[in-house]
Amino acid sequence: MVDYVATFKESFSRVSGEARQKEFLDSFYDRFIAADEEVAAAFRETDMKHQKQMLQESLAEMMDFSVTHKSNPYLLTLARIHGARGRDISPHMFDLWLESLIASVREVDPECNDNVELSWRLVMAPGIEFMKFYRNR
Repeated sequence: MVDYVATFKESFSRVSGEARQKEFLDSFYDRFIAADEEVAAAFRETDMKHQKQMLQESLAEMMDFSVTHKSNPYLLTLARIHGARGRDISPHMFDLWLESLIASVREVDPECNDNVELSWRLVMAPGIEFMKFYRNR
């Protein structure tokens, strides 16, 4: 049996460690921004250094939410910021976000395989659904 949370944590450590963090974050944002004009427009005036720090924190929060199924002020604020009353992020952009993330994991994590990919999908899914749910609230 595969422990998908442990598999995610191991992969997350590999891609967010000093040796690969910059490559991972650059790969992700290059892919995500190129994926759709709406995404590119959303990031036009963004401080990318700050954005990359926020992504690192968000991934850890998403992992925590996946394990506990308990929201916290950080995740709720993040959902509201991305919602209709905030940045108004379209639901399809969350799917592009996940696919860009997975492609970057495949590229940067030297141990990436089907179980690693699935672990990222399973761990990110609850947080993504949380964000989509709060989009119009």
